[in-house]
Amino acid sequence: MKKTLLPAQSQFTPDFIGTKFISIAIGTFLIFNFSLLIGGSAQSIPINIGTQNPSMPVGGYTICGTMENLEMLKQQDPRLEARMAAIEEQTQEYIKNNPQKTQGVVVKIPTVVHVVYANATQNISDTYIKQQIDVLNKDFRKLNADWNQTPSVWTSLVADCEIEFCLATKDPSGAATTGIKHTSTTVASFSPTTDKVKYTAQGGDDIWNRDKYFNLWVCNLGSSGLLGYALFPGVAAAIDGVVIDYRSLPGPPTYAPPYDLGRVATHEIGHWFNLKHINGNTTCGDDLVTDTPTQDKLHQSATSGSTGPPTGCFTVPYHVNACSGSTNGEMTMNYMDYTDNKCMFMFTAGQKARMLAALNGTRAGLLTSAAANCAGVTGIYELSLSDHISIYPNPSTGEVSIATLSTINSMDLKVYNAIGEVVVTKKINVPASGETKINLSSNPDGIYLFQVKTSEGTITKKIVINR
Repeated sequence: MKKTLLPAQSQFTPDFIGTKFISIAIGTFLIFNFSLLIGGSAQSIPINIGTQNPSMPVGGYTICGTMENLEMLKQQDPRLEARMAAIEEQTQEYIKNNPQKTQGVVVKIPTVVHVVYANATQNISDTYIKQQIDVLNKDFRKLNADWNQTPSVWTSLVADCEIEFCLATKDPSGAATTGIKHTSTTVASFSPTTDKVKYTAQGGDDIWNRDKYFNLWVCNLGSSGLLGYALFPGVAAAIDGVVIDYRSLPGPPTYAPPYDLGRVATHEIGHWFNLKHINGNTTCGDDLVTDTPTQDKLHQSATSGSTGPPTGCFTVPYHVNACSGSTNGEMTMNYMDYTDNKCMFMFTAGQKARMLAALNGTRAGLLTSAAANCAGVTGIYELSLSDHISIYPNPSTGEVSIATLSTINSMDLKVYNAIGEVVVTKKINVPASGETKINLSSNPDGIYLFQVKTSEGTITKKIVINR
C-alpha cells in the first residue's frame, strides 16, 4: 500500500494554513547546513543515459528526463543517495512539525534564465521568457484560470504554493541585469548525459550561485523528444537547476504541441522542489504525498505518441480502482503527471508541503535572496500588452502570424497599407494554439501597419512584405 488516502469529501484544504514564514528558523535544526554533504564542486559530472525513456513509443515525446538523469548521477556520485535520504528524513520532519502547510508570506525567488542558442530560432526572445515566468507565477500561485476544472472531489486540495519567480535585477557581482542571459554556442544540441549546457567552457553558460538564484536553462535538447529535466535537492552546486527545451515555452512559433504552454517548466520545477512524479516513478508507486491518489502510470495522450485519448485530456474519473480502490480515479490533471499542457492545472496541498520543506531546508538561501537580487518586485510579473502579442516574421513574404498569450481570447485586426488604406479588417477568435495567420500574398510588396485591438488595449506594428 502506498499511503492512506483522504476521503472524497475530506476537510483537508489548502487553507488550513497558518503562520509564519520568514520566522521559520534559519537557526533551527530545520535549516540544515548541507555544505559538507552537497559540496560546491564546479566539476562537470558526466552521466550516460542510454535512452531517455525506453517505454516511449516511436514519435512520442519524452516529457521529462529527470529520473533517468538521477539514476546516472547516483552512479557517478556514490554519496548522492545518502544525501537525498537525509534530506527526505528532514522533509518528513518538517512536514510533521508544520501541519498547517503554509508560510503566511509569498516567497519571491530570484531567477536567471540562461538562453543558450546555436541559431536565431533557438534564441528565444525576452518576451517569451517573460511569458514563461508569467505562466510559472500563475501555476504556483493558483492564479491559472483553468484550475477550476479540477474535479469536485479534489478542488479542496488545490494549493496556492505561495511561491513566485522574479527575474533577477542584480547578477552575482552586483551589476544590473535583466535576469536573462543570451549565450551563443557552437553546440548543435544538448543532453543530460553530459550537462554541458551548464558550463561556459563546454558551450553552455555557467550557473549563478544556486543559494541565491534559481537557474533555468533554455536550449535545444535535440530531436529525441526530450523536453526537460531537473535536479533534485542534494546534487552538486555546479549543476543545480532546471533545463527545458526552447520549443516548450509559451508563445514562440516553434511549438512542440501539446507541450508548448509553459508547463514543462512547471513540472520540472516541481522536481527541483523535491516532488516526484505522481505515480512514484513506478506502477502504483508512492510519491511521498498523502493527498494524491495512487496511480498506476504517467498519462500521455495519443497526440504525444502514447495510447491515451486523441484530444489529450483524460475522462474523469479515470482508472477507477486501478491501484487504490478509490472511486475518484487518478489525478491526471496534476502538474507532476505527463498529460498535455492544457490538461494539467494543479498542485495539491501535500505537494506544497514538500516544496515548503525544500525552501526551509536545502533551498533556504532563497528565502531572503529576492530583497537583494529582485529590486522593485511587488508581486506577479506584470506583462505589457506588447508582451502578450507577437506579430512575425518581419520582413515577411506574404504570410504573417499573430501569436497571443492565453489570456487573450479575441481581437480586432486592421491592416493598413503605406498610403493609409485599410486592406484587411478581421474579427479574430483566438484559436487554442494562440496563433492566427494573415495572408497578404495578393497584396503588393511594401510597408503595412498591423493594428490589433483587444480588451486590454491596442498595439500597432509595422510589417514589411518583401518577396
